[in-house]
Amino acid sequence: MIITTKDRRRTLVRQLGAVLGQECPVDFEVVVSDDGSTDGTATMLAEWAGVEPRLRVTRAETSGGGSAARNRGLHQARGDLVAYCDDDDIVEPGWLAALVRSAGTADIVAGRYLPCVETSDGRLRLLHKDKNDEKVGEDGVVPPFLGFLPHAPGGCMAVWRTVASAVGGWNPAYLRGVDVEFSWRSQVAGYRLAVTPDACIRYRQRATLIATVRQHFRWGVVDARLVAAFRARGC
Repeated sequence: MIITTKDRRRTLVRQLGAVLGQECPVDFEVVVSDDGSTDGTATMLAEWAGVEPRLRVTRAETSGGGSAARNRGLHQARGDLVAYCDDDDIVEPGWLAALVRSAGTADIVAGRYLPCVETSDGRLRLLHKDKNDEKVGEDGVVPPFLGFLPHAPGGCMAVWRTVASAVGGWNPAYLRGVDVEFSWRSQVAGYRLAVTPDACIRYRQRATLIATVRQHFRWGVVDARLVAAFRARGC
């Protein structure tokens, strides 16, 4: 399991507790890929790694972006199946076990986001509807994104390490939309993406309206880039 992080020490602590508490039919490790944090994350991780043998840390002294952090974690991982989650969300019980079950018949497995807002005590309270209609729904179906192919959310997915290596890993040229680009590139190469609605993560919504607007604007910019990049493939 890989968690990429940068300067989110407060939320990372909760995610670490959730991932290390997963019950899974196979042994697992947790690799935290620190993308040059400067908020004390490195010290905190060293303390955790000193008492938790399943936790390993890889760190970049300067930030290289999310794709570089994912690739660094991938290179450090020792397992055959690699699951990814983010440092500001919280995995639900059974998340990893559900990904492992579905990975037996797929190359990439997409989990399901449960949209949440943070409460005053730091908990993530569930909202009543799925975050976006392109994410995995309760029926286990991900509609094609931008009318092309489905994708696995980068903070809630698993991929066989041989598959990730065969397609060249995560594309560092993308700072956003990296999960869509990776999923599309893998499917174009012939690999199969499956979904499992039982692999759930509590997803932290943006806290303010302006933050949400900025997020959607950036998504719109990268969407245009993705369409251009994959137009020759039918997008």
